[in-house]
Amino acid sequence: MSVILEKEQSYFFSSDPTVGAIQIQQNGSVFSVALNTPITIPRGAVDAQVAINSAAIWYVNPNISVQLTNNEFKFTTTAAPAGTYTITIPDGLYSLDGLNNTLSNSIVNLGLPSNLFTLSGDDATQSTVITFLTSGDSIDFTITNSLKTILGFNNAVYTAPSANYNLYSPNPAAFNADNSYLISSNLTSVGIPINNQSFGILVNVPITSSPGSQIIYQPANLVWSDATDLIGQTKQFITFRLTNQSLIPINTVGETWQFTLIIKWKLILSNESLPLKP
Repeated sequence: MSVILEKEQSYFFSSDPTVGAIQIQQNGSVFSVALNTPITIPRGAVDAQVAINSAAIWYVNPNISVQLTNNEFKFTTTAAPAGTYTITIPDGLYSLDGLNNTLSNSIVNLGLPSNLFTLSGDDATQSTVITFLTSGDSIDFTITNSLKTILGFNNAVYTAPSANYNLYSPNPAAFNADNSYLISSNLTSVGIPINNQSFGILVNVPITSSPGSQIIYQPANLVWSDATDLIGQTKQFITFRLTNQSLIPINTVGETWQFTLIIKWKLILSNESLPLKP
């Protein structure tokens, strides 16, 4: 007769260099750890699995930035002081309201009315609505780094035919470049597959917080994935990656991210290996 012995080990990992993270790369989305005690699963183990039971990630990855080439707003106005202007939006994670406030403040700094252009949204169509204060004013979305895609506009120049004109974007706004965060590693080559491909993904973390807030992931039910390739192996140097749903690295803007990892496996003990009863 044999007995199955279940074993489980937990590990806490953090991208914070003050607690041992090394080789931090790609704007904080990649870090490595050199363990003092390697992760080892005995050669005779069976059914090894891995899961993430908690994670804390700051939702700050910019959706407007120099890197994304979508940070400029060019317009022409007849309001005094009349002229053509280009506003550069600071790198950041913007909502529609947040972007509207930034544009309004920048327009005021040019000596123009704060409501020269007002951004709002149409919930039914997910379109952006730009309200022009002055007839004949125009917005140029043909420049290389324009906001056209995130606002849902085409590569064109849009001119207001009348004062207080409401211009609806022909396409849905695209502020949600990140729909979820993926944590992956070289700990296992399998992990949770995406469709028919494996990238060593350990968990899919839904974005449940507002921009600028911390996502706290504590699932009611853990998602376990296969880690049988760890059996009989020793892992001492591990690299972790934080990406979005399309495997694009996340810019953490200097914030750290952390998670707790659990590895479990089973050992089959035969009668010969069991201790004798007294």
